[in-house]
This record gives sequence, structure tokens and C-alpha cells, in this order.
Amino acid sequence: MNRGPSPCAILLCGVVATALALPAAGQVSAYVSGNVIYWSAGGARVSPDQSHCVTTVLVDEVPQMSNGNAPPCYNTPSISSRTGCNWVGTHVVSGYASNPDDNRIDLGSATVTVSDPPPASCGFADAEVRFENASSGIDDTRILLSNVPPGLSGVPSYGYPRFQSFLGRDAAIPVGLRTIKNGVATPGVPVVLKVLDPPDRSPYVAGGPGIVQPVPGSRAGDNVGALPKLTGSGVTDNGNGTYSVTSGANGYVGVVMELDASARAGDNYKVEATATFDGGLVKSATSAEMIAWKRLFVEKRQMFRRGAPLATDAPAGITRIIVRDTPISSTGERFARNDNVMLLHAPPYGQAKGPGSYYSGLYRIGLRPQRFTAVAPVVGPGTVTTNGTTLIVGVDGARDRVRFDRLTPGDVINIYTGGVRESRVVTTITDRTHLTVDKPTISSATGLTYEIGDYNLIPGTRYLRLTLDRPLT
Repeated sequence: MNRGPSPCAILLCGVVATALALPAAGQVSAYVSGNVIYWSAGGARVSPDQSHCVTTVLVDEVPQMSNGNAPPCYNTPSISSRTGCNWVGTHVVSGYASNPDDNRIDLGSATVTVSDPPPASCGFADAEVRFENASSGIDDTRILLSNVPPGLSGVPSYGYPRFQSFLGRDAAIPVGLRTIKNGVATPGVPVVLKVLDPPDRSPYVAGGPGIVQPVPGSRAGDNVGALPKLTGSGVTDNGNGTYSVTSGANGYVGVVMELDASARAGDNYKVEATATFDGGLVKSATSAEMIAWKRLFVEKRQMFRRGAPLATDAPAGITRIIVRDTPISSTGERFARNDNVMLLHAPPYGQAKGPGSYYSGLYRIGLRPQRFTAVAPVVGPGTVTTNGTTLIVGVDGARDRVRFDRLTPGDVINIYTGGVRESRVVTTITDRTHLTVDKPTISSATGLTYEIGDYNLIPGTRYLRLTLDRPLT
């Protein structure tokens, strides 16, 4: 119900990693012994609120270890360990501190060089391609389509997911890989890249327990938007969906995946790389699945300052609606006669969402709201006959006489066929033995038992019956 404008507060839903501008660099150190990288991070205070109590270390952007405790903590936890089975070349060790909301503070980085080849037990292949974007962590693989513009008056700016934050711009993510031969990061290797559109794994597309898979369902090429483009220094677009590039120093290939303007949240992608090493040896690998996201802002309060959800169905044609008998605002206000109320409709879960599925109507409460306490549905006298239409005909028994004229439009009748309940809302009452309901029955039979009462209402709970100035359309 709307009695005037209401300021909208926003609450960030699904906060992604946000770096805070605090002096925290210099808390990461590393050194090499043989093929092993020894590292440590954390140990000093970085957040005034003492909430950043988890320290995480990464080697070449791959998480190695996280450790910490619950807030408050005076200093970030200090963690130390080692990483073995490293390819020969230069490695970057980095770290960050995080709080329970996954807000992150950069702890700095250290660069080390491994000269000794990895032992045979590490299982390095004669040649291979390794993606940096191989983590299954959601913050490494999501791509925000749009972010709040920095400096926009009155609106805070939020950070990007971790890999996307390296670029700091919308609808784009860096993709990195290395060409490694016999455990050595090898430059000068030709690589062909291709963007893939794998099947959508979302339950509402792929199906799952209790979820019916929609047509056509999950399949390769099911994105709404067009495939992204790969750009960057030394990248050649071959015009056939593939891109050519040559690995540089330390065997590194770095490109940017630029999402198309038609991309939609939920579109997913992978990058396939095929490298041709000396001697014609060909190796391929595929990145982690990367998914387009939208940041969702949710109001802390209802858009209307005063209101309540309906307690049960409200089909077209009836003049009575039911809500819980509770205050409709933080100041204790309640529905009253002559209040103007707006009813908003959206399609139920699982039904098609079309332009005509959403609508609203402005009504007035014509009578004083009636309070009542819900009771469980009760078996009605006599039986009923249905014929697959909206007409219900009551049949008098030898003693039990049907009395539909004691009902009121808006009451609920439950009809049982073979143990299956059909619940219908009474719309009109013709006489003692004839009434119509809001939608046709599935059954077409005689001598059916029935109940009067609404299973949407909780027995023992107090509700309000609001009578509107005209039937619902």
C-alpha cells in the first residue's frame, strides 16, 4: 500500500571481493630451495575493525593455502608452508587477508625463480599447456557484465571478482596460460585459442531433483549472447572462431576475453588452447568455466512503506482478499477502511514470464477489515458433482443437505477424486446446490466428497479479510 514516496535503501547481494585502500603490502616473502618454493604471509595488522582474520597465499594466481580464525583479530594470521613440483622459470607468490564478507586486503607479492627441474614423481608431461584460469573458485571465474561506476554521486563503487579486477572493467576477464616442455616454461610456442560455449549447468536449465528440465534444456551452444572475442598484444583473429598467438617470456600467453554486448547473465564460456611444440608435438588444454554475472541490489525494505503479502490465492472476480493480522509498517499501522491498496501480480515459479504476466491494480478497502482465526478445513455435508468446468453441483444425501448458500465468494472448496485434492476458490453462488469456482476442475464425476477451508491458511493464526470496492480483474 502506498501513502507517499519512500526512499530506497540498497543491500549488496553476493558481494564480490573488494580491496580496501589500507597499507598492507610487504607481508609476503618467499625463497627457493631446489625445486621447492618456501613462502610466508601475514602477521601484521591491516584492518582497523580487526575483521580480516583469514590469510590466503597464491602461487602464480593458484590458491595454495588459507588459514585464520573468526573476528576480531588484532593481526592477520601468519601462515607459512611450501609448494613443490614447480616448473622451471619465474613464479609470483602473492597473498591477501579477508573478512567473513570476503572483502580483501592485498598483502603484497614476491617473485622467485626456480632453476632446478621438477622430479619425475611430479608427473610433468613431455609437453603441456596450463591455464591460470583453472581454479574452481567462483570468484576466479565470474565476469560482471556491469559495475557501479566509480565516483557516481550517492552510490558506492564495488570491486570486481578477482581475475576481472586485474583489468578493472566491465564484461572482460584476462585469460592466462603457460606452455611447458619437460618441466620448463618454454617461450616461442605457437598456440591456437578458441572460445567454447559449454552446456549450462544451472539447475533451472539442466534440471535436477524436483526440477523439470525446460525445452530445449542444457546443451552446447545454449548461451543467449554471441561468443566473446579474444584480444591482446600479438593476438591474430583468424576469422573462423580461432585466434593465433605465440607464447612469450616464461612460456606465458595472456589474452583478454571481451564479452559481446548481447551477453546475458548466466552465459558461460571456456577457452581451449592447442599448442604445437618443437618436433610437431601437439598438446591441448581447456580453461575453467567462466560465467557472466550481474550484481543484484536488494532493498532492505519493501518498496511500499506500508503493505503485506497476500496469505492465499486471489483469483479474478472476487472482492475479498486475506492478509495476516499484523502491523503493516514499522510504526504499527494496520489496514483500515478507505485505504487505497495496490495489488501487484507476478507469474508463479515455473510458469512462463511474458510481458502480460506482470500487472497491478489500485483498489480501495470498502468495509472495515474483518479479523478471524483460521481453522482447519472441514468436511462438507452431502457430496458434489463435477463436469470439468467451473460449475460445482451439490448433491443432497439422505440426511446431509448441501448448503452452498451459507458460503461466501472467496471461500475455498476442496474436492477429492481418488485421494487427489483439487482446491478451488468460490467465485459465485447461484443457490443452495450450485456454485462456480475460479478455474475448471480436472475431475468429472459424481458423489465426490469435499471440504470447505483454505489449506494456505495456518490453523490458529489470526488473519484479516479485506473487502475491496470492486472485483479483482
